[in-house]
Amino acid sequence: MGSEMCIRDRDYTVLVRTPEGREVEVARVEGNHQRLRRHDFEPLEASAVVIHVTATNGSESVSVYEVRCYSPE
Repeated sequence: MGSEMCIRDRDYTVLVRTPEGREVEVARVEGNHQRLRRHDFEPLEASAVVIHVTATNGSESVSVYEVRCYSPE
């Protein structure tokens, strides 16, 4: 399983929410300067993907343009 994100923010965490409501951290990024990020992680059943941005690259607003998630099948 994996995800692709068009994100310009510097520091962020990606969590997957399971159908039971548990949040599992699948990626933590600090110092991002890339526009396109890919994250690979073990497959798990998800009801939602949550992105927590903790710092931008100087902007007053958060910029997430696209999120794609892929299953292993």
